[in-house]
Amino acid sequence: AVVSTQSGHYGRGIMGDQFIVVTSGAKPSRFTSNFNSVINVASGYEIGVKSVFHAPVYNVTEENDSFCVIKDDLKVNLNIPHGFYDRSCEVLRAAFKSILEYNKDVTDEEVDLIHRLELGAPSFGTNPDGRSYLKLFRSEKFKFDECPLFEIFGCYLDSTGVNKIEIEDFPLKTTVECGFLYSDTVKHSIINNSFARLMCCIPLYSTKGYNYYEFVNPDYKPLSVNSFTDLSFVITNSNGLDVMFDHTQGCGTSCNSVNLPTVLNLHIRPTIT
Repeated sequence: AVVSTQSGHYGRGIMGDQFIVVTSGAKPSRFTSNFNSVINVASGYEIGVKSVFHAPVYNVTEENDSFCVIKDDLKVNLNIPHGFYDRSCEVLRAAFKSILEYNKDVTDEEVDLIHRLELGAPSFGTNPDGRSYLKLFRSEKFKFDECPLFEIFGCYLDSTGVNKIEIEDFPLKTTVECGFLYSDTVKHSIINNSFARLMCCIPLYSTKGYNYYEFVNPDYKPLSVNSFTDLSFVITNSNGLDVMFDHTQGCGTSCNSVNLPTVLNLHIRPTIT
């Protein structure tokens, strides 16, 4: 992780205001940033988050990654990779690739064909009117009441007699969720009748690429230590689980890989009473 300070001096005592930038590594929601040497802080100081950069949060997870295809009254349950998908056609394209991968596995000599039902070759493309489509092979049908994946772009049909989906290519709805930022450098607070080192709550907006949020009035918390060589952070959701940031790709699985680490701009200052 990369750490920089306004003055650029490490190992000195902090006097007055100090600004620190910390950047995540391989885990964008759980990381530790190390200083070159000890940073000493006089008693009576507090820390707050001025702003945050973060990758989009997954909008396809284990809760909505699946869809179902029926062939000869038998069901085949399929999934697409988890991540952030920016547009409706990206989700449909991922479903198409999932069927191709499934068929590739079925035709592999090492797979027991008795226990796997092979699907026909699907087709994916764009109509002359610009609508994207995914069409199954002949008599195969989508079982829409078992296709939570397609609800992402507003497909809620109850019918099982449809073997072709056509949709407009549009940006998926921007999602916002609350992220809880914890750090071992702040004193305990009482959260739901329990003690926790909560630094602040962060509104996590999810659009393609970097997302940025600036705190107009940061929430400052007293420092729990007077000296430190590293800062550790954890960002969780309302269920206490690490937030899933799509930091390696940034827009699902249909674009080139990019790196979008979490960046926190921190402010240390004397406690204001």
